[in-house]
Amino acid sequence: MSWDESEHPRDSIGRFTFKNGGEDTNENKEENQNKDKKNQKNDYMTPFKLGVEYNETKPTLPNIKNSKESPADILYKNGATQKENANKKQRDRLIFKLGNKLTPKEILYSNVDELEKIKNNFEEKIKKNEWLQRKTQKNIGKEYNNLRHNLIKLGVGEDTAGMLDLAHGDKMNDKSYLENAIELKNYDDSFIQEDKEYLEKKIEQQFKDYGFNKEEIKGYYFKSNSKPSKRISENEDFKEILKNNKDKILNNENFSGRFQKHGPIGIFNNNDLKNAIGGFDVRNPEFDSEGNLHLKVYDTYDFNKNADDFLNKAGRHEMEAGNLKPYFSIHDIIIPKDKIEEILK
Repeated sequence: MSWDESEHPRDSIGRFTFKNGGEDTNENKEENQNKDKKNQKNDYMTPFKLGVEYNETKPTLPNIKNSKESPADILYKNGATQKENANKKQRDRLIFKLGNKLTPKEILYSNVDELEKIKNNFEEKIKKNEWLQRKTQKNIGKEYNNLRHNLIKLGVGEDTAGMLDLAHGDKMNDKSYLENAIELKNYDDSFIQEDKEYLEKKIEQQFKDYGFNKEEIKGYYFKSNSKPSKRISENEDFKEILKNNKDKILNNENFSGRFQKHGPIGIFNNNDLKNAIGGFDVRNPEFDSEGNLHLKVYDTYDFNKNADDFLNKAGRHEMEAGNLKPYFSIHDIIIPKDKIEEILK
């Protein structure tokens, strides 16, 4: 059978038809049905049907050239977001700490730096507060008694209370603090001859402005099994000081340290040893045959005349008035091998 295209005009979608609506032959009908099935199958198998416009959207990079942000800002926006969150947390912490010391305007509009400045100014005012100085003088000096001793022990700590108690000499309220301690007559005591020259110079230097006779200044040697010595060895600030002086410890060299101030006033919040001892000297660090570290912590109970905080000024005032007695202390410290290895690692 010959094919005459004029007898088969195309329909609207391009398929051949029969002129005047004529019937297809069985052969053609079967062929067209097979084509329809094939086209239908292709419609299901392809992701987009014929005639549907497909526009592939490609990811675009930020226009760094025309952007007002730096390349670092654009590439590290996640880091910037983390910094903003950290600043917000720090701001919230400062607002919580300052509490009603802030005005509504400062709470709403102050940034972290401004709040830090407000906090520092507030702490400076507290540090130099004359009313607090007078109040402290009353509590630790002439009107010091057993009740005040117990309040200091409860509020600040056992060593602050114990060391203050020692400064009252024969009027000491709780002598149990001296359990496992040895009283030394002065720097020339036979018990500490190895450090006699060092101790004599230290006492002369620390107490030269008070007018005390160095021969009359007592000392207290706290053995390694005493509670005060154990509290020092277990203190986290002390461990950090040892860590920072690792080389000197390994070379058996002497060094100095200071317990850190915690909080705005420096009384509460783990300030016990800071107020009891403050700065100190570490002498004779050495390891025994089992790897345990032995050392001695030396301190004089005095108050720095150049310090402008109310605590030091109150203590110095009472010592100059004769209400507090000068003395020195030595704490024998032993740190077991496994603990000192952890500290110095």
